[in-house]
Amino acid sequence: LHPTFLEALSAQSLRRWPEYRARDLSITVWSLAALGLRDGPLLDAIASASLTRISDGDAQNLANTAWAFATLEIFNAPLFAAISSSAMRRSRELSPQDLSTTAWAFATLHIEDEPLLESIAASAILRCRQFNAQHLSNTAWAFAILGYADETLLAAISAQSLPLVGELD
Repeated sequence: LHPTFLEALSAQSLRRWPEYRARDLSITVWSLAALGLRDGPLLDAIASASLTRISDGDAQNLANTAWAFATLEIFNAPLFAAISSSAMRRSRELSPQDLSTTAWAFATLHIEDEPLLESIAASAILRCRQFNAQHLSNTAWAFAILGYADETLLAAISAQSLPLVGELD
């Protein structure tokens, strides 16, 4: 991507970020992460705006925002506290992908948030049969990285993983 184009896009986004809804913020930060672009001022603005809008978006916006900042290796304590709080309140709404992505993001940044992990574990146990191989491996990896051993979750992941062993590459 041409640097001038990216600068113009960043400048336009910075001017308009107060208008952005949670979904817009999530899509923007996801796009930056997918491209590997670390635009500090824009990412700071997105993090700041997300604090007040994080609960307005859907569960996928929440997980995608966590994924994007983790992928870019950016830890913003207030943002991740807001993500954690919202994820715990909405844990029943989180899909298997949202649960595993959120766990992955926190583990990638080595954020040890025991209440969030308990919430993710409880939801994952209830819906483990809906998890695909990627969800199972990401969740297991995240809990292992963070040193959080939930025996019931590990048993559920193990039971669900056995029939899927051929899918794990």
